[in-house]
Amino acid sequence: MSDPGEAHRAAETQPHLSRWRVDPDHSEVRFAIRHLMVNTVRGTFNSFRGDLIYDHHLEQPAGVVVEIDAASVDTGQVQRDIHLRSGDFFDVENYPHIRFASRDVEAIGRNHYRLIGDLRVLRRTSTVVLDVTFEGIGEDPDGRMRASFSATTEIRRQDYGLSWNRTLEAGGVTIGDTVRVYLEIQAVKET
Repeated sequence: MSDPGEAHRAAETQPHLSRWRVDPDHSEVRFAIRHLMVNTVRGTFNSFRGDLIYDHHLEQPAGVVVEIDAASVDTGQVQRDIHLRSGDFFDVENYPHIRFASRDVEAIGRNHYRLIGDLRVLRRTSTVVLDVTFEGIGEDPDGRMRASFSATTEIRRQDYGLSWNRTLEAGGVTIGDTVRVYLEIQAVKET
C-alpha cells in the first residue's frame, strides 16, 4: 500500500495489518551537516509524532507518516538554533511542521527495506529514499508490543529552498548542501 492514508484505513479492517504509534520518548530524529568546510554540526529535533502500519504477512512496514515540529531543532548552541528557526532556514512561524509520508516500501534483504516517500519542508515537497533496518519486535514490561527501526537518508537543502549561506573569504561556504538524517524509531502497537 503506497498511500499511508489507505494503509491506515486498511489496518482497521484487515487482521494482517497493525497500526503502531511512534514513541517519541524512545525515538530520535538526528541530522548532520558540514560547517565552515572543516567540521560537522549535529543536531536533533526534540518534538515529533508519527505512526506506521506493519504488514505481518509480508513482515515489513506498509505505510509511514511522521510529523516533526520544526521549532524543536536543537544543535546545542542557542544562537544557532534561533537562526535555524528564523526565515533564513525553517521559518517556523509560517511553516511549523516538517512532514514525511511514505509512498512505497521495497524489501532489499532480510529486515532491510527502502522506504520511498515525500518529504515536505517549508512549502516544497521532494521524494526521498530512506535505508531502513527493522531491529525487531518485543514486549515491554507493561505488556505492550514494541517495534524498532533505524533509518538513514541524505537530502539536499537546496531541494527545499533552504538556500541561506555565506561565502568564506578563504573559499568555500559556511554550510554544506547535503544533510545526513538518522532516525532511531521505537513504535508501540495500538490495541
